[in-house]
Amino acid sequence: MRIGLVVSGFLLFRVLEFVAGYLAAMAIPRAYFQFFAPYTAVSLFLLWTVLFALPYFLLSFPWCAGTLRWYRNSLQQAAAWCFAGMTLAWSLSLVNTMLFLLDGTGPDGTWLQSIVVSMLLPPWYAALSAWAPWLGLAAAVFMLGRSGRSTPRCDPRVR
Repeated sequence: MRIGLVVSGFLLFRVLEFVAGYLAAMAIPRAYFQFFAPYTAVSLFLLWTVLFALPYFLLSFPWCAGTLRWYRNSLQQAAAWCFAGMTLAWSLSLVNTMLFLLDGTGPDGTWLQSIVVSMLLPPWYAALSAWAPWLGLAAAVFMLGRSGRSTPRCDPRVR
């Protein structure tokens, strides 16, 4: 059962990476950036929130809620295993990016360091999209905890 939770968290992140690639390919009209010309940071924040954070949250929340509802033991334990799968996939993505970019390092290699730092500590305008999958898991735990799902369903003493 626990391996299913880890696999579900892992697959969630892989699906989110696919969705990110699809969403990143969308062309943003030049007029959008011209409208926000003096406020570039605001335009980037709105763009990242609507284009990435909202779809990530809207995909991860029902995914995590369904996964946690499926598990028959404690909610906290299920959330921890799902979190482990998500963290494993994120770590694999970080290592994958580092290995892919390490191939073409320049003379000093500082650009690789800046990319890794931006993956670990994203810029403020992209922070919400970086935290959206984790917020989806937290919202699912909160919702299921409030609905009384935190008591084990398979415990024969609970009637």
